[in-house]
Amino acid sequence: MNVAEHVDLDSMDPQATLLALGMRKFVKQWPSKFLAVLHQTFRGALTLEDAYLLALVWHELQQGNVFVKRFRLQSGPNSDSEIKLNRAVLQAARIDFQLTCEKGRGADDDGWVRLREPRGFIVAPSWEPCSLPQAANRYLPLEVGDTHIGNLYFHLVRNQGFVRWPYGDSCLHIWMLGEPLGIGL
Repeated sequence: MNVAEHVDLDSMDPQATLLALGMRKFVKQWPSKFLAVLHQTFRGALTLEDAYLLALVWHELQQGNVFVKRFRLQSGPNSDSEIKLNRAVLQAARIDFQLTCEKGRGADDDGWVRLREPRGFIVAPSWEPCSLPQAANRYLPLEVGDTHIGNLYFHLVRNQGFVRWPYGDSCLHIWMLGEPLGIGL
C-alpha cells in the first residue's frame, strides 16, 4: 500500500504544503545512500506527497523515536525477480535473525524478517547505542530494491518498522519505532 497515493494536497492545509515544499529542498542535501533507504524509485524527482511523508519520518528521527540497526552483506540486492539469489546473499550474512525473501515485484513487501536480538540498535538523532526490548521476536516487512516512502511509512504505522535493502547498497537497514505513530491505517 502506498500511503502517498492517499495524501491529497488539495485538502492539505497551507502549513503542510509549505512543510512538503521545504522538505523537498532539504532532502537534496541528504547523501544519496541515506535517501535510498527511505525512497528509491525509477521515477526520479520527489512529489510533494513524497516530501510530506519524508518530513513526518524526519520528525520521528529528530524526536528520538527511530531505532536503527545495520548489517553489512556481501553485495547489494539483485532484481526483485531474482528471489533465490537475494535469499542466498541474505543467508550468507550469518546475522542474528531469520530471513525470508519470498515475494517479488509488485507485492506490498518482499518478505519478512524475524528479529531475534534486541541489542545493537542506535537511536537517532544522538546515534547512541541502545537495546530495544520490543525488537525481540518481532517480524518486520522486508523491502528490496526500489521502494516508495509511502510504502515504508505504511510499514512504520502498521508494523512499527521495516527492513530495507536498497539497490547499490551492501547493507541491510532495520528501522524500528520506539513508540507507535498514533495514527490508524
